[in-house]
Amino acid sequence: MHKVSFARKSLFIILGIYLLSACGFHLRGPVELSAEIMPVFIEQSGGDSVLNRELRKLLSQSGKKHLTLTKSEAKTILDIVSGKEKKRVVAVDNRGRARQYDLSYILHYRLTGKNIPRVGNDNVSVLNLRRSLNFDPDNVLAISHEVENLYNDMRKDSARLILQRLQTLGLQTQDLKTQGESAAEQ
Repeated sequence: MHKVSFARKSLFIILGIYLLSACGFHLRGPVELSAEIMPVFIEQSGGDSVLNRELRKLLSQSGKKHLTLTKSEAKTILDIVSGKEKKRVVAVDNRGRARQYDLSYILHYRLTGKNIPRVGNDNVSVLNLRRSLNFDPDNVLAISHEVENLYNDMRKDSARLILQRLQTLGLQTQDLKTQGESAAEQ
């Protein structure tokens, strides 16, 4: 009887793993950037140390040279123009005290390089991330730590989104280069 339940559990685990792999799920791996846009130099006009650290960590995780410390070696320059935190009251209780907040992190950044297409006049892109926070007046200290954790998570998400944008731009650049080569051959 015990062996049957173990066999069933094993079957369900194997089936679950198979279903996860069949749907295309995979863990996030290192960032793969095309040769046309790497290495990347990170310029900190706006100065956000958590975001800067996360970007450097994500770019360094790959074995390839995605990050450079000098502007002259870079094919792409990522300029963090500004990062702002905003907190807005969304709901109040019957005494007029805040019960829920809307936290947002707004990041302005600029990507420049010979293979990066221009976006508008100043080439600045904007990321706006939001989180909701329920406020407990009996647990103020824990809430302040939760606010800081949410802002740090939004910075880390911003870093991942910027790198996804770089990956997309790299793929577009490779496609354009391939199309240009095939047109030249014809």
